[in-house]
Amino acid sequence: MAAHGCALGVANPGADLVGRLDHRADDGAELGRAVGPDPLRHKRPRRNKAARLRQPKQWVSAINEIQSMDFVADTLFDGRRLRALTVMDNYTRECLAIEVGQSLKRDFSRPGRPIDNAKVESINGRLREDCLNAYWFLSLDDARRKIDAWRRYYNEARPHAALDWMTPSEFARGKAPKLVSEELVRCMRPGSVVVDVAIDQGGCFETSRPTTHDAPTYNVDGVIHYCVTNMPGAVPRTSAYSLNNSTLPYVLALAEKGWKAALRDDPHLRNGLNVHAGKITCSPVAQAHGYEHMDPATLFAT
Repeated sequence: MAAHGCALGVANPGADLVGRLDHRADDGAELGRAVGPDPLRHKRPRRNKAARLRQPKQWVSAINEIQSMDFVADTLFDGRRLRALTVMDNYTRECLAIEVGQSLKRDFSRPGRPIDNAKVESINGRLREDCLNAYWFLSLDDARRKIDAWRRYYNEARPHAALDWMTPSEFARGKAPKLVSEELVRCMRPGSVVVDVAIDQGGCFETSRPTTHDAPTYNVDGVIHYCVTNMPGAVPRTSAYSLNNSTLPYVLALAEKGWKAALRDDPHLRNGLNVHAGKITCSPVAQAHGYEHMDPATLFAT
């Protein structure tokens, strides 16, 4: 009798528990029918103003045509917050300015949508990895000095794959001049073809934009444009032979005569000398960086 009573004692609470759960489920269904599908939400969420539709992306073909900006956040050594507003030129990828402060406010891209401002997001990613994560900032002025030093490094010393491995400053200085205006292209006969061999430096047509071997041409006002950035890549073997045949005489001269005699005897080879004994021997490079220029001919005066 005791064993039988124990079995009954265990079974009955289970049945009672199932009944209570069924009762609560019925109560929950009634509550859901009374207040709606989500009784914990009391109001509709407000739409963030930064989530509004943006204008479609535009193609950039000249300096100062389109600029991008966005924020990146960090902290000082004592935990105080700071924000940096990065401004860049979309054509040269040059970082024009980084404004550092603690009360900068503005919405430029939608939260969680970095593709709205992809180019400046790329710069901010490098800024965080190379500078913000690498240094302690003792004060706001200290942060400004270190961030501005990084900006100069980014512009003047860090080559960029999208700029044919030039720095943004070099690309901005060395871009090809626009020799053919859009109006002149519009005056050409339909079916005309233009080939821009200076597209690696930005192109010499106002209507030029880089293309690839997969999609080499495009049409502007009936004029076909061919602007592949690596034209010799279409015939790699032939172009390699051509380049080797052009440069081999200079290599042999350097090997047989030594660099000083080879440069003395060949003014064209001498014009390729950029730096010697701590002095810049290329005039455009010296002017671009504000250094004194030394005439390479003086190397052979004695």
